[in-house]
Amino acid sequence: MKWIDNNTISLEWSVEDVEQQLQDRNKNENLNIEDCRQVLERCLRGHDPEMGITWDHLDLYIDQIIEERKDKE
Repeated sequence: MKWIDNNTISLEWSVEDVEQQLQDRNKNENLNIEDCRQVLERCLRGHDPEMGITWDHLDLYIDQIIEERKDKE
């Protein structure tokens, strides 16, 4: 979290956070940079403002993208 100006804070999630979550899951999964960006996009669109974005949200969208990839194969 950081201050943008005297009246505004910002919470940031990055591709590196998605990559770290993948490593922490220990499931031998990989996403490319575009997939990681898609995880963040889904977090942005799907988050509940009362709850924010959590590691569980990243897991949810990571799982969705991995499953979608499997369906295409």
